[in-house]
Amino acid sequence: MSRIAPRGPEASRREFGGRNMLDARGHVDRGAIRGDVQMFRHMLTRRYGNLVAGWRGALDQDGSGSVSRQEFISAAKGLNFPGDAQAVFAALAETGEDEMSLFSLDKEAAELLSEFALFIRDEFGTVDEAFTSGLAWGGRYSDCIEFQTFMHACLEMRFRSANFKRLFQCLDFDGNGFLSLDELRFLETWRADIFEHPPSLDERLADALQRHRPLDEVCALVEAGANPNKARNPGHAFTDDDNNALSQAAERGTVMQLQRILACRADPRLTNAFGRTPLHSAAARQAGRVDPTLLIQHLCMAKADASASTADGTTALHIACGAGQASSVAMLGYMGADVNAHDAQNRNPLWLSVFRKSMPCCQALLESLADPCRRSKGDRTPLAMAIQNASSRGMKPRQDALVEILTQHVQVNYEVLMKAAARDLEGHFEEILYLELLEHLPQAHLEELLSALDYYLQTLN
Repeated sequence: MSRIAPRGPEASRREFGGRNMLDARGHVDRGAIRGDVQMFRHMLTRRYGNLVAGWRGALDQDGSGSVSRQEFISAAKGLNFPGDAQAVFAALAETGEDEMSLFSLDKEAAELLSEFALFIRDEFGTVDEAFTSGLAWGGRYSDCIEFQTFMHACLEMRFRSANFKRLFQCLDFDGNGFLSLDELRFLETWRADIFEHPPSLDERLADALQRHRPLDEVCALVEAGANPNKARNPGHAFTDDDNNALSQAAERGTVMQLQRILACRADPRLTNAFGRTPLHSAAARQAGRVDPTLLIQHLCMAKADASASTADGTTALHIACGAGQASSVAMLGYMGADVNAHDAQNRNPLWLSVFRKSMPCCQALLESLADPCRRSKGDRTPLAMAIQNASSRGMKPRQDALVEILTQHVQVNYEVLMKAAARDLEGHFEEILYLELLEHLPQAHLEELLSALDYYLQTLN
């Protein structure tokens, strides 16, 4: 039995309505108070069926949403409550407050009802609209609905409750098993604060994105005027990825939905909490009902940066190569993505493709003039890794198909590759890595090539 410090018998009797709630030592008897609270709740439930109905029928008769001390005492008298009403009110009311709420009487029911009220406000605006357009199933049940109809309608509207049965019982004031519009209007009087301040379009969009609502709903909000570029998680808290409307369209939407959001001036260069752009999301998608190459194409045409990287240097090409999406790799290369970009681990897309032994991705990168002779992770070039992989399988390097296409690529495009490497790497350029593969060329041609390369570098400086 818990106790608090004594404040004198007279003070305690005044606080608890004259009834002696003290034990033999003059301490307030918390156990007796808890017993009275439990007895009061039991009387309300027995009289009205549940505590919410008791709140509506006995306590909050004026529908104000709160009950004062005097209202509570009067209600207790009407119930012929034999316990100490003053002590029960003091136990249920918020600390230092002279009124109580439904949350203190039945917290679980109040949270269920508040969640439903917020859903109605966000989806329909008013209770009347929710009943006629949603719960009443298109007017087939114009007067009242029973529980199964209520639950199926909620599920159809994509509302999820932890306890549909209890929610329905709390709203069914007269307990006849049917819910009417008049009974549902209790939500508007009880939580007037919710319905008096409807959410803005931006708030509704943020909520829809956070709950991963259907993309058609997201598109409709953007087309109605919601800002698709407004950050909904400015602090980039890791409890929320902060994906905007365009990122979610690239991640889980169709090409048409992506176009609808782009038409509303969505910025394809905005990043989420992890630094990823919508292009990163599109590159990660598997080919299926939606062709990710079309998503990439539309994003790049809307001026997305094809080479945009996260804080650790990951580009959309790194993601596509890691996922083995050769068609996306080819499209990103065609759209101008940097095929030789290195991430924080010094891996370029070709190194990732060789590591994964993905021949299609390697071929797509080579078509965009990826360089097999640039050093990557472990100070190895993609070509050196391919040779090592071939040797580990007991094959001669020249007999390995991947080694062969990488070698042929350098032998055919050596001038372009060497000039680009010299420009990008500057003092770290290693011409020997290329010359080792060009032994078949005449010496005079090699000398002429090196002279032209020196002249090219001088012009750059």
